[in-house]
Amino acid sequence: MEEIVCIVEDVRATTGMYTSNDTWAFSEYDLFFTDKRIILVVVHGQRDWQTAPTNDLDAIATVSKTLLSYGNVKRQRRESFRGKTPGEILRLHPDSFEIPYENIKSIRLYSGLLRKTLEIEAVLEGFEKKFKFSIPKARVEDIERIINQYFK
Repeated sequence: MEEIVCIVEDVRATTGMYTSNDTWAFSEYDLFFTDKRIILVVVHGQRDWQTAPTNDLDAIATVSKTLLSYGNVKRQRRESFRGKTPGEILRLHPDSFEIPYENIKSIRLYSGLLRKTLEIEAVLEGFEKKFKFSIPKARVEDIERIINQYFK
């Protein structure tokens, strides 16, 4: 049975040039490290943002609603993870995805001023892809432990 060994919350794609096909780059994730794979679970995605306002008053209302719903969406999604298997968690959002450990060509951490960047190069669906995620500094030791345990 697959086991979750670490969960890192509030992970975002690092800034850079992304195309609209790179939908993963416009979401916020919780990373579920299991003993077999990394599951990138969307806690707030581009589908969750409000539509563009039509005037200034609508813009203010939209920003207010969006900020309020932002925390609620993340909280509700995290509550839905409880009691579920890794596979069930993966299927909760259509933009969540997995990277099996055997598909990872390289994984490493880079230092930043306030955060660290986790870079993963992997083969997914027959294509080589590179992912860069901003990791909260408080979780760096946990990620280093996972890298040393599963990738060294």
